[in-house]
Amino acid sequence: MPSTAPKPATEHDSPAAAMTLGQARASGTMPRLDRHRLRAQLGLTEDITGANVRRATDFLLQRLLDYYTVIQYTGPGYVFGRVSSSWPSALRAAPQYNPYHDCWQHAEMNPVHPTCTLAELEGHAGWMCTDTAAKVAAAELATELPEARELFQQARYAIECLLEDSSISGVRWCDSRRRLKTPGIRKVLARIKATLPVTAFGIGAVRPVVLASSSAGAALTLRHVRDWSMPMPTQLASAM
Repeated sequence: MPSTAPKPATEHDSPAAAMTLGQARASGTMPRLDRHRLRAQLGLTEDITGANVRRATDFLLQRLLDYYTVIQYTGPGYVFGRVSSSWPSALRAAPQYNPYHDCWQHAEMNPVHPTCTLAELEGHAGWMCTDTAAKVAAAELATELPEARELFQQARYAIECLLEDSSISGVRWCDSRRRLKTPGIRKVLARIKATLPVTAFGIGAVRPVVLASSSAGAALTLRHVRDWSMPMPTQLASAM
């Protein structure tokens, strides 16, 4: 009988490369940014208020959802001695052959290294964690609205907070972020986006503060928050 054992990998059996954001834009498969709505909502906006950060977070979440229709999700990188690390991570779209292990691998990129620029991520990364994707998306939105650059940075931090609050994200983020695949992260991001109208947004000393509707009563006890955008009534939010 012929052998049914799998053939060993060789450097000539290269799997197809994943798509990058740059390739998706060039091919027209990347969802277009709604520039008219972006300018209508945040054009000429410089004030860092809770309401403005909420709007910026809505745009940034939508852009992340757009990104994950063309690129793939990867969990954050590991740091030696810290399994729970949230170190930003990305994987190269083009596979590389590892002769030692006789397999093809997508090499990890280091998004915080000086040589790993935004252009490098857009042109060569096929997988991104949420923090890396948000960094790229915030830069793209700021290119359209330079005056709102700081708002989009605040929105990046807000998304981190939203993901870490299980009553908002619906998952225990510290346990789930390395197990989720692309469809899973899209569901989590869509769930977060749907909760924005009933989430309280506050401006803290450095980063924004977000509170689920069930915890909004605690807002008055947070003395370091200088501006709040409180949740809409549930009935009004559900009608939007």
